[in-house]
Amino acid sequence: MAVPTNAMTGSNRDCGDWYTIIKGDTCGLVSVANYISLSDLYFLNPEINANCTNLDLGIAYCVEPVGDIHTYPGYTTTTGGPSITVTPVTFASVNTAITTPTPRAGFHPTPSYLPQAPGTLSSCYTYHNYNSSHKNDCSFIAFLSDITTDQLISWNPSLSSNLSSCSLQAGYSYCTAQSSATKYMCGNIESDYSVTAAQLTTWNTWLGSNCDANLYAHLLVDEMRPLCVGVNASEPVGTANPGPSTIPSQTPTATGTTTVSMGPTATGEVAGCKKYHTVQSGDSCANIETTYGISFTQFYAWNPSIGSNCENLWLGYVYCVQGPASSGSISATATAPAPTQSGIASNCDAYYTVASGDSCAKIETQYNDTFAQLYSWNPAIGNNCQNLWVGYAVCVGIS
Repeated sequence: MAVPTNAMTGSNRDCGDWYTIIKGDTCGLVSVANYISLSDLYFLNPEINANCTNLDLGIAYCVEPVGDIHTYPGYTTTTGGPSITVTPVTFASVNTAITTPTPRAGFHPTPSYLPQAPGTLSSCYTYHNYNSSHKNDCSFIAFLSDITTDQLISWNPSLSSNLSSCSLQAGYSYCTAQSSATKYMCGNIESDYSVTAAQLTTWNTWLGSNCDANLYAHLLVDEMRPLCVGVNASEPVGTANPGPSTIPSQTPTATGTTTVSMGPTATGEVAGCKKYHTVQSGDSCANIETTYGISFTQFYAWNPSIGSNCENLWLGYVYCVQGPASSGSISATATAPAPTQSGIASNCDAYYTVASGDSCAKIETQYNDTFAQLYSWNPAIGNNCQNLWVGYAVCVGIS
């Protein structure tokens, strides 16, 4: 650290931090405030006298060594020091016949809960009251309680399964922990990722013979560890919706492989995702989009749980950053090569015929369009691309 211009003459210049004396300071106060022993304070600042009566107002003193102070030339470990004599005292014997009604004496607060919501589990360890002064949406409550939204909804069936409308209701409390040690255990992982206990321990040999115990062994409350949940996995990619019966539905031909997510995924993720990203501290939707060269429209379409303003991007969760796509190239024509839906732009000069496996995100990427453009030129596809029909031509460019 640079030596300040007001540094005390004689103070050690090999210093990690400096403190400027203010009115009322003593060596004891400076020592406590800067987490340094008095002996080390004196060593780093030899100008201070033994009684600490010469601290100079407005002058900076060294209060932190660089590295281990024991390596400094001339430093010696102090032993002994001032001593006092303690006069022995005796106490009356303890009456062991007096019983204590609780193993933990003292104040034990009893939480005050609102009536439980209809259907909420009645034997939970912890409940959360509706509070009009705070956020009450399910995603926030699950995050706050360190549980998944699936667990929250399972323990409180009156909550909506649609996360966009799922919220605690006024006047009720909701289960947020079934026991004092609610955790995501090996059985949960095996169920969520459709793997066996033998596969899980084969891919993660450190789990040993006691999977649940070793899963969290030596793990601090704010730490995470990776876990393999699949090897060389693959699954079919998604497809566009078939159009009306007047257009014969086409046989899906496109397949692809997807990387397996290495962590919990939020509700509603697109099927057939080909690449995932695990959210780290400091991540945002914007920097994830930049890293993977995708638009927010695509990211939101593949991961609707993040919210329309990216308000539910959760640390430690994995999100899809490369959605499903059909094999084969996308090509556009100047005239509509197939039937079109109503409302298509009258000045369209580039069309594309939707094939099985297509999505709005894929078409936008191929033609460098935004969803806003695609939707304005093809309003019949719907504001969530729910009506993208196989065999129909969509507009991908205008004059």
